Amino acid sequence: MSILLASLLIAGVSAVASGYFVKKRKGAGTQGSSGAGDGSNATTQPTPLSTADAERAAQAGAASRRGKPLPDAGSQLPGFPCQLGDVILRRIGDEAWLEGGLVLSEDTPVSVLFVAPEGKELRGVYVRPKPTLDVYWLTPLPATAFTVGQEPPTSIEHDGQRYERARRLPLRARRIGTGAPEVGDTVLCAEYTGPGAERLLILVPQGPDGGARSVWAGEALYEGMYDVLGSGMSTIKE
Repeated sequence: MSILLASLLIAGVSAVASGYFVKKRKGAGTQGSSGAGDGSNATTQPTPLSTADAERAAQAGAASRRGKPLPDAGSQLPGFPCQLGDVILRRIGDEAWLEGGLVLSEDTPVSVLFVAPEGKELRGVYVRPKPTLDVYWLTPLPATAFTVGQEPPTSIEHDGQRYERARRLPLRARRIGTGAPEVGDTVLCAEYTGPGAERLLILVPQGPDGGARSVWAGEALYEGMYDVLGSGMSTIKE
């Protein structure tokens, strides 16, 4: 065999061998990146959460992102459309984080005035038990906005609108969370309806322990006009 032919044969074998080993190394790298092969480079896949666990994790995450602790179970109000710690989202983009509340009761709670501080602003969300799903979206008024004695009148003129009293109840008051108004242990709760969705709420202290009159004005939000983002505690079954 000539020297030239022998050189050509050696060069061809070397090229084939080099291509084979390069291909093997690329294949090994691909297997390692996808978790195949001997498992030395495999990525551990997390165990999927159940739907209920995923919902609770999302709600707890929403609370932690706002830097607010979840309310304790003793603050829960079975049968109400929202709970302490929830966020009420209006479909037009406004929202209220329910940090405190005033629970108004006879033998059992009949309504709740939740409060949601937003910087220097204060929002009120007034609710009644289900099946009533309407809520009052309110802002506080100064007690001097109109004259109200110890007995809430049957009608009120405010800001050029006439409001008629729709409900009047003597109730016990209990504060929960933070920021709820100081109205004492017993109040007269008067709800007023105005033109369209306009609403007024007046709480007049009745007990000897004092407390300040609390006056709120706003509008009714009907079912479908708002959403409730649960804090995590509101997922407790009734």
